[in-house]
Amino acid sequence: MKKAVFTLSILIMIFFGLSAQEVFEQDRPMSLGMKPAHVILLQMNDVRDIEKMWDDYMREMGIKMKRNRKADEYFSEESELYSIGKGNTFNLYSRIQEQGDGAEIMVWVDLGSEFLTTSDNPSESKGLTEILLGFEKEVRIEKVRRELESEEDRLKEMNKDLENLVSDNERFHENIEDTKKEIKENEKNIENNLKEQESSKKKIKEQKVLMEAIKKRMEAIQAE
Repeated sequence: MKKAVFTLSILIMIFFGLSAQEVFEQDRPMSLGMKPAHVILLQMNDVRDIEKMWDDYMREMGIKMKRNRKADEYFSEESELYSIGKGNTFNLYSRIQEQGDGAEIMVWVDLGSEFLTTSDNPSESKGLTEILLGFEKEVRIEKVRRELESEEDRLKEMNKDLENLVSDNERFHENIEDTKKEIKENEKNIENNLKEQESSKKKIKEQKVLMEAIKKRMEAIQAE
């Protein structure tokens, strides 16, 4: 019963660990001031690795991100992506920061005359949302991949421990066999020892008889 509960708990943890997040819109501070951003929570908290993943993810879409170290932002000017710009270029800004046990990515899109919002640019906002949901999925996959890698390492350690236990067991059996042989040898030695003791006692008895006879001869001579 306990094993079943433990297994169920693991399955529940895995299920919720795989749950997707939703994109929400919120004014956030960035290099150009307080601007509306599309935000999504990520299930990893290694900011540097996520930044690398984000850079690779955007490169696959043809957008090369640059880093603004002073503002701790990544940006791309005169970007082209039909799902967001509808044929027009735009400037894209992003920042990734830790958030609780995970992280969040904020993305601002400057369309030129305004920053992208759901209310004013529903179609473009949908395009950005799909991009962020796709990236969030990539992060979840990477998290699970790392968890699997970690558990594979644990399994290797467990297998190594089992191999050591099997080796110890074989050694214990060998020790038992050696001990059994030693016991048999000692039992034989004990048997021989007892026989030798009896022989020695017999010799001592005979020696005493011999010495008694010699004493009597000496007494006879002294009595002459």
